[in-house]
Amino acid sequence: MGNPLGVRGFSLGVPSLREKYFKITKYAKPIDTTIYKAGDAIPVKPIPQAEEIYKYEAMFFKRQNRGLYGGMQRKRLKTCSESGNKNLRAAFAERSKSQALRENHGLKGWRLKYDVIKARTLAEQSEGSPKPVYHVLQTGKRIVVGRNKLLQHLYPFVYRDNYEPIAYDKFLREHSVLTTEELVQKLEHYNFDFSPVTIL
Repeated sequence: MGNPLGVRGFSLGVPSLREKYFKITKYAKPIDTTIYKAGDAIPVKPIPQAEEIYKYEAMFFKRQNRGLYGGMQRKRLKTCSESGNKNLRAAFAERSKSQALRENHGLKGWRLKYDVIKARTLAEQSEGSPKPVYHVLQTGKRIVVGRNKLLQHLYPFVYRDNYEPIAYDKFLREHSVLTTEELVQKLEHYNFDFSPVTIL
């Protein structure tokens, strides 16, 4: 007769270690049981004279959390097998050619490149002028002061234009990221007289 209550019975048998680790031991390297006697030659793998050239690039790099490919972070994770074993490993970041080209320069390399381009542009604009020219207006006048001086001239206009008074440090945080051309456009919006900061 079947179970009158319709309840599934539980097995009280415990799987043996042989059954649990069968998949692991199936692929394990067999143990060398050779018994060596006195006078037998020990099999030794010869050391190669030259280093073998590996056709793939090295998959390791300096361990750090910043400065990797495109700012990606090197993460640590676990690989879990079917038998429940957890193995620690590191996840390698994906690398693209465009990001690699940008990283080769580094932060100081790009800063140096920017300074060189800026100095070259400044020299071209200042040709024939006793002072360095930072920007050329549409009227032909040339601005001979830097961004800090333009910010000082722009602050009173922004201070009066705001509904609430704005502090100078907050003004710098919002406007110091603007380029010289953008600062000039804002001053032109307020009808600023550029005669103190320009030459013909």
